[in-house]
Amino acid sequence: MQINHRDTETKRQSGRRHRLFLVGISLCLCASAVKSDAQTDPQNAALLAFKREQIGLMQGEATRYYDSREVNRAIAQTQKRAAQIEKTVGDAASTTYSVHERAYFAPDGSPQPFWVALPAGYNAAKKWPLAVYLHGYSENISKIAPWFPPAEIIDAATKRGLLLAIPYGRRNSDFVQWGEDDVLQVKNEVMRLYSIDEKRVFLAGASMGGYGAWAVGLHDVSPWRAVAPICGRTDFYLWFKTARENLPVWKRALYDADDPRFLLSNARSTPFFVQHGALDGTVSVEHSRRIASDAKRLGLPLQYLEQADGDHGSEFQTGAVSRAFSWFLTLPPVDIPQKIELVAVDLREAKNNWARIEAFETYGQKATLKAEIQGDVIAVTTENVASFALEPPPTLFATKNQVKLVVNGAEAAALFDAALPIRWQKEGAKSEKSPARCGPFKNLLRDPFLLVYGDEKDRQAAQKFALEWKVSADGNAKLKSATEISDVDKTSFNLILFGTRDSNPLLGEIAAQLPLELTKNGVRSGEENVEGKNLGLRMIWKSPWDKARLIGICSGIWWGDNLPVNHKWDLIPDYIVYNQKTERDASNVALEAGFFDGNWGK
Repeated sequence: MQINHRDTETKRQSGRRHRLFLVGISLCLCASAVKSDAQTDPQNAALLAFKREQIGLMQGEATRYYDSREVNRAIAQTQKRAAQIEKTVGDAASTTYSVHERAYFAPDGSPQPFWVALPAGYNAAKKWPLAVYLHGYSENISKIAPWFPPAEIIDAATKRGLLLAIPYGRRNSDFVQWGEDDVLQVKNEVMRLYSIDEKRVFLAGASMGGYGAWAVGLHDVSPWRAVAPICGRTDFYLWFKTARENLPVWKRALYDADDPRFLLSNARSTPFFVQHGALDGTVSVEHSRRIASDAKRLGLPLQYLEQADGDHGSEFQTGAVSRAFSWFLTLPPVDIPQKIELVAVDLREAKNNWARIEAFETYGQKATLKAEIQGDVIAVTTENVASFALEPPPTLFATKNQVKLVVNGAEAAALFDAALPIRWQKEGAKSEKSPARCGPFKNLLRDPFLLVYGDEKDRQAAQKFALEWKVSADGNAKLKSATEISDVDKTSFNLILFGTRDSNPLLGEIAAQLPLELTKNGVRSGEENVEGKNLGLRMIWKSPWDKARLIGICSGIWWGDNLPVNHKWDLIPDYIVYNQKTERDASNVALEAGFFDGNWGK
């Protein structure tokens, strides 16, 4: 779930815009100490694509905001850097101020940048600790004006011997969904490219990045030795000033899936250091007070520091980041825990260390799993879980041989090999959904996807969707006519189909199989036809063509015209039929909405 944070940084935005622009385009302009061949190295190819995208953005947009002479100089410098990357052999990362600019290709094919600040004397002969730092909200963030931390934050890391990774975060994504995927990909890229101590990898962020640290850290704590959220939002219902019980169940589930207080028990085995200023006028200190109280009640390893004179400004945030980095380095390496807790409502995020929920009994409701290893026995208790997988390292068992599994007090009939994954499924479980193939609707966009149109009206709708994706996530959405879709496309992409069976032949091919469908006179829901005018349908469903893929349906009137551009898909569950009216939260009024069961049925 994504929320616009108005950082105090934005108060200074007009004065900083020019500086941010120059930082964003100059980090990679100096000659590299080493070279690479962008034609063969994926990282260099992504970096080259990013530089070319910057050039296009500057040529097409920047002259409206900046002095044309400076823009032309910046374009020339970036063109020079792009030519250098194209010709180099080896590693093309820049070395400006000991900061490497890098990029990777996201699932949608777009180049996504990130930066790595190196301690003095870095060398690959030693294993170094890594901190991943998540930025705050910026109204003007873009690939030519990326948010970049002040020198004080970079120095706070590098002078302590920490490598500092700075994800772009797909603009103002709140670091959830594709924003979270960006953070994890950056972490993985840095660990691949640098000499990192895998037992000392930390996560921190401030403001929107503070919320991001909560969300990324609690969706799966296992990549992180510790997490340090700073002045971040923790409670959607407090933020929106609404009561949870007043929301429909399906909307509550969408909030809960990314809500730190809802997910907090996932922190059982990972320490959190939370900081907030008592005078914060942007994100109320009550957010951190409440979650700190929750953690104390649950007995979780969370420390809370509240600064009496602290606000939401850069001075407080810089000091808090420095304290967090110092705290990180006091923590000794730890082994994988023998006891874990897991709570989730989105199957894609239902993992914690060596446990993953692979199917829910009822989708759109809270699921929990607790597991503990004692000797050669794993005791598991669950709620709303139809299937799970456990992959603890054999070293956690007493004999590292045969393992007994006890689920909700019942002992499994057979023993399990300690060296192999342990899978359990409830009798009668509906298991066509999987963590990689499930709703809600926005999960379509986390893997390679194509926008598929039928007639001209459908094509215009697909173009509008592509523009929303570009502005929201700096992504590339590919469009293709339904008549041109190949068998390879059906197995390689999630297909998002625009129109109806009458306008889109590919949708017409499968319409009879779908549980919902927009018709000329209204909506078909199962076997029932409901009359209505000016309606829309958004839906995610299993692909009829490939068991590993999904399809999306976008029919009728447009969804979310009144929603912020970076929150277009937050409040769409598996399916929603809606009209032109809007709710208090600016989403369209739902006539029917919810989650499909584990076999994609209603």
